[in-house]
Order: sequence, then C-alpha cells, then structure tokens
Amino acid sequence: MTPALSGRLTARFEGEVVVFLIGMRVNRLWKVHKWLPVARAMPQMLRELRADPESGLLGFESWVGNPTISLQYWRSFEHLERYAKDAWAVSEGQRLYSQMNCAGCHARGGGGAMGPPLMDSEWLYGSGLVDIERTILAGSARGMPAFKDRLTRQQTWQLVAYVRSLGGYAPSSAAPTRDDHMSVRPPPSRTEPQPPRRQVD
Repeated sequence: MTPALSGRLTARFEGEVVVFLIGMRVNRLWKVHKWLPVARAMPQMLRELRADPESGLLGFESWVGNPTISLQYWRSFEHLERYAKDAWAVSEGQRLYSQMNCAGCHARGGGGAMGPPLMDSEWLYGSGLVDIERTILAGSARGMPAFKDRLTRQQTWQLVAYVRSLGGYAPSSAAPTRDDHMSVRPPPSRTEPQPPRRQVD
C-alpha cells in the first residue's frame, strides 16, 4: 500500500487554473428557513458539476462548520463565469415564471394545463430563443397575454432561458442554484426533450 503523503505539497499543472473560495456563515441559527436552503444548495450544485466533465470544475474541498467553506478548482475563469451566468439566469427565470403566474396556465414545471405544455420537443409557436421571446412579449392568439409592458429586456431573456430549460434545452453548465427536495423531475441541465404531445388549436 502506498504511504500517505503528509505536509504541504504542490502540483504541476499545465495551463490555467482558477481557485474559487465560497462560504456561508449563519448569524441567526433560529432562522432555519433562511440558511437551510442555501446550505442544501451547495452540495447539490457540486454533485451536478462533478457529473458534467464539460463544466470546467476540476475538483473541490469542503469544510462544514460556521462558516461552511468550499474551495473549488476550475479549468479557467471563463468556465466559472459561464456557469455562474447560466445558472443565475435560469434561476431568475424560474422566479419570474412564478411571479408572472405562468404556472397558472402552463402548470408548475411546464407540464401544461389550460395552456400548452412547455416540456415537449415541438411547440406551437417554436422553441427557438427568438420564438419564445416573441410569444412572451406579444402573447398568442390562443389567449396568452402580452408581457412586453411588464418585463425588462433582461427579465425577458431570463424567462426565455428558464422556459427553454423546461423543454430540455438548458446548457449543461446551468446547474440548479436552489435545492428543491420536493422536486419530481431532473434539474434543467439534465432534462431531455420530451416527445411532442398532440395540441389542438
């Protein structure tokens, strides 16, 4: 058996490497609803990243306590920034989906109800970025209201990102940023496009 190496060590690494340190401190232990979702989110995020070789995460070390700390090694700053932006946009889009009451017609998770499902691989008005943006801003003939006066351009594209993720079009780097132990379907970055359902005009 190879003996364990002790002491401070260094490694030779070809190319760029980024060290990212992130942590959480609990100041009010009794406010469990504030810190528990955050504490749950990090392990899930790291599992998602570790399962995706293209994410750019090379490895990590975690220490649980107060504060809880995660030390991460990334292939490049571009990989880290891309992940942060993709995940944040989808997360904000999910919040807007609830805030704008999209679930009232399309159901929570996009399964479809009074409105058509958003999980299919073929949609009535197109599943491309521009198609979804146009439908959100202008509405549709089937009764969907127009949101052009209620959303900023940034909010529109965040909502587009989340809606596309429901159909399995999220980039692999868009791992979820919030833990949802009640989830009944894979996160956006692991969702495959579903066969289209028949939709009657």
